[in-house]
Amino acid sequence: MNNNQIMGAMMGAVIGDALGVPYEFRQRDSFKAIGMTSGGYHNQPLGTWSDDSALLLALADGLGQDMSIQEIGNLFVKWRMSGAYTPDGVVFDIGATTNTAIYNIANGIYP
Repeated sequence: MNNNQIMGAMMGAVIGDALGVPYEFRQRDSFKAIGMTSGGYHNQPLGTWSDDSALLLALADGLGQDMSIQEIGNLFVKWRMSGAYTPDGVVFDIGATTNTAIYNIANGIYP
């Protein structure tokens, strides 16, 4: 894969995530997504991506800089604590397991 393909894959993942955020936690076949929209369970503005994309971006950043697993874990902590890798600096959703893992990293437990 070349850099353009990697960038395209990353952009596709983030755009797909932003398309889906307004429909999170809704029953399949209970909606028709026809374009980018706002709202949803978390009442997010148009084009907002979720924790999935934010963590993907943090991981890609770390891998691109040849960081260690600990340094990448610290990027996840940065996301959780300060909203890095989000479109607006706000973390609006995080699963319990992910939250616990990042909390552990922040408290010195090796990833």
